[in-house]
Amino acid sequence: MEAQSQANVTPAKTKPNPRWVEAGGADSKSPSKSTAKVSGRWVEEASSDKSTELPELAGVRDGIMRQRMNDLGVKGETINIVAVGESGLGKTTLLSNIFSKDLRANSGNDSHLHPVMKTIGISQTEFKFVMDEVPFRVTMTDTPGFGDSLDLERSFRTVIKYLDYCNKHALEEETRVTRAGSTNYEDCLVDAVLFFFAPHRIKEVDLEILRRIDGKAPVIPVLAKSDAMTMEELTLFREEVVKTLAENNITVVHEPFAVVASMYPKKASDGSVKVGREYPWGFVEVENENYSDIGALRRCILTDGLSDLKRRKIELYEGYRSRTLLRRQSGIVKRVIGVLIRVAVVATIVPLALRMERGVMNRLASAEGKESESTSQGQGERRSSRRRR
Repeated sequence: MEAQSQANVTPAKTKPNPRWVEAGGADSKSPSKSTAKVSGRWVEEASSDKSTELPELAGVRDGIMRQRMNDLGVKGETINIVAVGESGLGKTTLLSNIFSKDLRANSGNDSHLHPVMKTIGISQTEFKFVMDEVPFRVTMTDTPGFGDSLDLERSFRTVIKYLDYCNKHALEEETRVTRAGSTNYEDCLVDAVLFFFAPHRIKEVDLEILRRIDGKAPVIPVLAKSDAMTMEELTLFREEVVKTLAENNITVVHEPFAVVASMYPKKASDGSVKVGREYPWGFVEVENENYSDIGALRRCILTDGLSDLKRRKIELYEGYRSRTLLRRQSGIVKRVIGVLIRVAVVATIVPLALRMERGVMNRLASAEGKESESTSQGQGERRSSRRRR
């Protein structure tokens, strides 16, 4: 490649065999300002003479992008989504609409005519598909709706424990001594938490769970059942959600998406099948962006906003990672200090105890000596008195 590049370059009008000297210095014969030393290597400085300019490299960007696209085609893309919100807002139905997969089948509901069973625990669904020659692996996690349990704190703990588990699992994978080649700790993290607001008003329970979720995973607010509000009410409610989240310092990665979710199919006059909600006054198609933001939400998750979501989740994970490792180091330091204190106590008390023991033994020995001496004297006196008699 070097020989080919030189063949396409006009010969420079400079002297052959240029002398290489350090910038600002000189050799024993003559100084030179055409060279500089960078990171221990000698390189020629740019010259104002156009005849010495090197040709621009072409095709670098295309080559890098081609390699990355090849890797993407082999490894694919992984997306983890969690749905959170109160019961009855259509979380499972919306996830079904986003990926065109009827997740209600997992609950045993084969028809839209049957009521959808409530999610009473963490429910995960994983499926793979190919979109525009890119393989996707999507994990959708549905959490229990608020109101399904009389104990709200229990519902909160279920969500928070799951998010904490994902971060903990990612840290374990990252710090593992031996890791599988196909395992990427980033795949363990949650890419987006879809938080569902009920129509018309924000509840304190919504803000409480959002405060606990904040900082654990990227949050996307969803205005569920937006067809229950007029266009004016929807506009005001959207503004209220944005304002309230900002006032409570709750960070989200996108403005609220107003959605209409349904798995009810209807055959149109042209023979096509559309999905939406049937009303006496008409049919609301979920994919019609005049009425529903499902298409925009899908693009945010899968295409236009996917890179931003992944960058945000790594930022949040780095914060979790730093805090966890600092706590571990602090714990180790505390344990070491505890051991040193115990050693110091032992080193101080043991000699003192030995000295006390030696003192007691000496006193005992002295007392026994005096007692034996007095006994001997008494026995001697008695023998002397016997002789005198």
